[in-house]
Amino acid sequence: MRRLVTLAGALLLSTVPTAAARAQTAPSDSTGFRAGQWGAEFTLGTGSGAASGVGALRFFSDRRALLLDVNGRLTRASGDAWLRSDESSLNVRIGPRWYRPVKGHVLQYVSLGVIASHDRREIPVFSSSLDPMTRSTTKSFGAGAFGEVGGSWMVTPQLSLGASWQGVVQYARQTQDARNLGGAIVVPASRSNVWNASFGSLALRAGVFF
Repeated sequence: MRRLVTLAGALLLSTVPTAAARAQTAPSDSTGFRAGQWGAEFTLGTGSGAASGVGALRFFSDRRALLLDVNGRLTRASGDAWLRSDESSLNVRIGPRWYRPVKGHVLQYVSLGVIASHDRREIPVFSSSLDPMTRSTTKSFGAGAFGEVGGSWMVTPQLSLGASWQGVVQYARQTQDARNLGGAIVVPASRSNVWNASFGSLALRAGVFF
């Protein structure tokens, strides 16, 4: 009986190095995610006027997830309120994202979807025919499509760091008017429809997965 136990133990131990070797040499085509998993993504825009925000990911497989995020920016120069330029924007994106493993803990992904945006810009107006305390306000509501390509380094199965590049094409409705110090309209509102396209928006991203 003792000899049988010893033989069984030796056989079991002999399979450990073989299994470990197979695990090391076998190519991995899994991203490490799973269906039903949730993730939170934090975005830091780079460059002048870049937007930052937060989003959520819902995985339907180890390679496919649904993305929903909100990002925005606020630029307000210091100085006299009637002489500075103020800008703000808010964007909401939703669409599928596809992941694929590249090498080691590095993943590549592509996102496609729809985007809705609201932009507001106030600037001083310098004109001899207008009050010197006149400011022009432009508001824009837009909707369109976005495409994103990015990469992530999985620091741990629950944490990723990476960057992405995004392109956007939108159709927007713009309204512009001008008001004086008292808030009275001195230039009636004008409305226009425009197409906007932006390419080359780079963002840094951190993800937390549950």
